[in-house]
Amino acid sequence: MELSDAIAKRAFIVGCSRSGTTVLQVSVASHPRIASFPETFFFQRLPGRLGRLPLWLGLASEEAGPTLRQVLNEIGRPDLEERIPRSWRLRPYVETYLDVLDREALDKRDDLWVEKTPTHVHRLPLILRYVPRVHVIHMIRDGRDVVGSICHRAHTYEDSFSEKQKDPAFGIQRWNRSLKESVQYLGTPGHTFVVYDRFVRAPEETLKRVARDLEISYDSRMVTGTDEAAEAVIPDRKKWIERAKEPPQEGESKFHRMFSATEREDVERRLRLDLYKRVLHAVEEK
Repeated sequence: MELSDAIAKRAFIVGCSRSGTTVLQVSVASHPRIASFPETFFFQRLPGRLGRLPLWLGLASEEAGPTLRQVLNEIGRPDLEERIPRSWRLRPYVETYLDVLDREALDKRDDLWVEKTPTHVHRLPLILRYVPRVHVIHMIRDGRDVVGSICHRAHTYEDSFSEKQKDPAFGIQRWNRSLKESVQYLGTPGHTFVVYDRFVRAPEETLKRVARDLEISYDSRMVTGTDEAAEAVIPDRKKWIERAKEPPQEGESKFHRMFSATEREDVERRLRLDLYKRVLHAVEEK
C-alpha cells in the first residue's frame, strides 16, 4: 500500500477571516484520529507574476519553491528542504506538500488531517483538482458580525493589520467574495457547511454532522477541545485568535459596538445577505 493510501481524508477548513474557522479547527482537530496544522497558505501563495492561468495549465510559478519552503518552516520541518522539487510542473510541488503533511499525520498515528487557511476558499478548484480524498469544510458567519470583527481587530492590533481594514468596505468586500465562492458548492458531495451561530448554539449537533461527513465516529472531545489541538493551530504571536482555545461561545456583537445606526444600515445594504440566507436554509435542512 502506498503511503498516501493510508490517509483516509484530507480536510481543508475555508471561509472569510473572523468567521470562527480557528475555533472550528480546534474542535475538529481534537478528534483522536485527526492531525492538524497551522495555516500553510500553500495554495493561496502559488500564483506568481503571471497570475493563476499557469496553475490551471499545470505549470509551476516562481513562487512554488519558496511557498513550499515557507510551509516546511511553519510546521517546524525545515530539515525537509532538500525535498523541494525543481520542476516547471505544478504537480510535484503539490505532491510534496501532501506527502509531508501525510507523513506528519501518520507519525502521530492519525489517518486524517485538517488544514485551515481561510483564503483557500479562493483556490478550491485547484485543491479539488490536485488533492485526493479531499473534504472541504466551509465556515460561514453572519456578514454583519464578520465586518464588525474585522474592523475591531484592525483598531485593536494596529501594528499587525493595515489601516484599510478599519474601513467596513474592506470587510464587506472580503465577506461577499468568500461567500460567493462557497455557495457554489452547496449540496455538493465532499463539502460540509458550518454556520457559526448554529455551531455556538448547538456544538455537539454540528460536530456530529461534521464527523459523519468525514466518515468517522463522533468523539466528545470535539466539543470541549483539547490543549494539544489548540497549541498546534494557534501561534502565540496571533493574540487576536487566542479565544479560539476555548469552546465556541456567544460574545458581544462587534457590529453594534463598532458602527452607528446609519453605518449599520449601510453595511447591511452592501452585504450579500441573500446568499447567507441560502446557506442558512441549506444547513437547517440537514
